[in-house]
Amino acid sequence: VGGSPCTMLRCVGLLLLAFVHSKPSIRRRLSYAQLAKLTAADGAPNLHFGYAVATSGDNVAVGAYSDDAAGAVYVLRASDGAELAKLTPKAPDSEDGFGVSVAIDGSTVVVGAYRAGTSGAVYIFDINDPSDNYGEIKVSPELTGADPRFGSSVAISEAIYNTIAVGADGVGDDGRGAAYVYDYDGKLVKTLTAPGAAADDEFGTSVAIFKKLVVVGSFHGEAAYVFPRSANYDNSVTLTAADGE
Repeated sequence: VGGSPCTMLRCVGLLLLAFVHSKPSIRRRLSYAQLAKLTAADGAPNLHFGYAVATSGDNVAVGAYSDDAAGAVYVLRASDGAELAKLTPKAPDSEDGFGVSVAIDGSTVVVGAYRAGTSGAVYIFDINDPSDNYGEIKVSPELTGADPRFGSSVAISEAIYNTIAVGADGVGDDGRGAAYVYDYDGKLVKTLTAPGAAADDEFGTSVAIFKKLVVVGSFHGEAAYVFPRSANYDNSVTLTAADGE
């Protein structure tokens, strides 16, 4: 047979390429074709629909945060755009910043409202339980600082880990910031701070959860901190860019 010899690596590559081209569904996934355009059924101009987004399975939670009107979060099904729930606080306020951050796991949705009250607030909803405003749980601690911004970032774990993380990047008289770990019922589990934090670091600008790890970003501190649940979130690892200045 003519042609160059088929090395193991080349043969595997050719077989994979042939397989992909024989499967239109795989080609579509690889090309990231648009599945749906999601919009709010009652959408109005300047509500900033899409300011924050999060996904879980086929469900998408979209924050519609506005400086001029009470915010909302819409939960839609990605496959067909059907609206599953519209979430608002029991006592909405145009100044609360509701919808500035959002996270979802299954039917549990967490929404930040960083200007609510004196320190900010976070709301926990269950979209499978429409009673009592989707089982709304409001968490609004009294924190120190001129602008604590509790709820400026939120994250949620898989249900098995029962963990919610909330950033408050303005906490403290000098803006060092903090993050808070809660369970799904809104009970405080742990307060997280950055080792060696300095004034205006804004620890809590971003938060993320993966299984038993909570990660917190520090914007002006130019670092991220990893807190393991196995150590009661006490022994953190600091991440910085190798070429950071």
